Amino acid sequence: MRKALSLLLAVLMVLSSVVISTVSISATEGSGEGDTASTETVARPIPEGATEVTQENFATVLEGGEGDFYLASDVTIEASVAEFKGTLYGNGKTITTSVPVFALLTGATVYDLTITTNSEEGIKDPADGRSASLVMDAKNVTVENVKNTAKIVGEASTGGIVARVLTSTNNTFRGCINTSSLSGGTYVGGIIGFLQKDVGITIENCRHYGTISGSDYVGGIVGSTPKETLKSLVVKNCVTGGS
Repeated sequence: MRKALSLLLAVLMVLSSVVISTVSISATEGSGEGDTASTETVARPIPEGATEVTQENFATVLEGGEGDFYLASDVTIEASVAEFKGTLYGNGKTITTSVPVFALLTGATVYDLTITTNSEEGIKDPADGRSASLVMDAKNVTVENVKNTAKIVGEASTGGIVARVLTSTNNTFRGCINTSSLSGGTYVGGIIGFLQKDVGITIENCRHYGTISGSDYVGGIVGSTPKETLKSLVVKNCVTGGS
């Protein structure tokens, strides 16, 4: 109970220096043991006409892609997709990688996938201090039911799912889970490392069960918010059971 109160106070301390038009916070802390709700990556129906994504065409078909895509199989990648603008149905599949899957998501939606690594060093971006499993930078995105099991290593803006959410007003993260360790410098969060100014965002039913280490601005769900104005911030039914 004391830890749960400390968590809530820490969130409020971060928000005390931020001007936000709408705030709703419902934080829960748990051990992660025996808490299995929403931990399985269950695939939703794939729309007719969606483009098939395989090991062979992953990078080429998703680069700059718009429209609907779906993973037809597990894939292993060695380089981040520079930008994606469409909807990716993960189809319950797994992406194995040593770098963030995407460098930038713009107006994109990502559903139902697991991210892991085959590297002992974990996932990191060799050219940038930011790091995350799914994407380094995101704006106006919806990310649902994405699970990370890979160690994440960064220097700044390090997140279990997303490194930074850029200035944008329509962002939703729902049912996302990080179960592995994160280490970084400043702005380290179990789901998101950093929110830029004027962001509007809802974070719901997300969970972090791994360990986190950083030099400053470290949080179980979000590492830090800016001192400038946020458009809206809703955090609902989120759990942090890491350390």
